[in-house]
Amino acid sequence: MRILSKSTLLLLFIGIHLSCAKTFHLSDASEDRYYVTGENGLPEDERVKKIIAPYKAELDAIMSEQIGIAATIMYKDRPESMMGNWFVDILHEEAQKLTEDRLDFSIQNYGGLRVKALSAGPITIGEIFEMMPFENQIVILEARGVTIEKLFSHIARKGGWPVSEQVQVRVKRDGSIKYIKINGQELDPAGTYRFALPDYIANGGDNTDFLNNLKRIDTGVKIRDAVIEHLKTSGADSIEDAAIEKRFTFIQ
Repeated sequence: MRILSKSTLLLLFIGIHLSCAKTFHLSDASEDRYYVTGENGLPEDERVKKIIAPYKAELDAIMSEQIGIAATIMYKDRPESMMGNWFVDILHEEAQKLTEDRLDFSIQNYGGLRVKALSAGPITIGEIFEMMPFENQIVILEARGVTIEKLFSHIARKGGWPVSEQVQVRVKRDGSIKYIKINGQELDPAGTYRFALPDYIANGGDNTDFLNNLKRIDTGVKIRDAVIEHLKTSGADSIEDAAIEKRFTFIQ
């Protein structure tokens, strides 16, 4: 009979203990960033630079392509902003092209837009990538008015998200909804509404699980690509008409 050493027994014990233990899931994480540059004592690898140079040149050419013009600087803000209004109106227009049925409105979550401002002047493909670096796709949902009210109550608790021009929401300071109008009409709790949004939210992201089981169309079209295509096809599109329109407002 073979006699196991103490160290081997200890390893076996740990292995058995871990195999019987509960499964743990990551609940929180933090990060530290360390920037490594030539100044830190690590010179650039010239061989690698030569390999990637043609690809970098091609990518730079694509990203620097001008596809529009911003007449003025636009900031992202809550509950409403010029940037948010401009972006979500494009989302709505492009989403409508993907379905024969009428879309009542569109929304874009605030966190999905990753830049604080869009500068005045030329708009490049690279800037749209910076604004929306994620692979979010356009989803079309169908819901009863009671669910739409729940959605806008959720958005109100978040401080406001970009909503398309078809929407008017008035929120009291206590967080309750005073009224919701879609295309100028008071929301009908029993009515049926169709709207476009990022798949991240349609899939329950940002605590929107109540949208998970709704009738839906997965278009497969990336929001970022739709915005880029919109600007390309509309020529040197000026966004001077973007404005704050009191779409989503907190009142006394």
